[in-house]
Amino acid sequence: MTKWILLALTLAFAWYVWKNDDFGSSFTDKSVVSQQFSSGDDWCEVKAIDCASLTKMLNALTPGRYFEEAGKLLGTSFENMTMVRENSGVTFLVPGGIKVVHMQSGREKGTVTVIFTDGYTMKYDKKGKLISVKK
Repeated sequence: MTKWILLALTLAFAWYVWKNDDFGSSFTDKSVVSQQFSSGDDWCEVKAIDCASLTKMLNALTPGRYFEEAGKLLGTSFENMTMVRENSGVTFLVPGGIKVVHMQSGREKGTVTVIFTDGYTMKYDKKGKLISVKK
């Protein structure tokens, strides 16, 4: 009987880890954020949308209508060459010179990197938490 209980617990834990993609990285994210961004004065906004909210919005889009809905959200399109599909992500060239890179596969799936015209770069994890800043 004990073997069955251990098997059930192991399977439940494995299901939890599989369902929660960032289980292993959640521990490192907290330490990185607390060390690098203790001041909290970094602000990011693209087309009047907070970058944390933008990350959540892009990750919530349905795969079948992703490009159409993301284009409307950021004012970009394939036709105008302001939306470019790359190997593991999509780069949006937002009016005003800002680039938004949304990773759609691989280890960094769901992350969004915002690159401003002066080279200032902010990267958000798939939950919208700021994980790095490059000045």
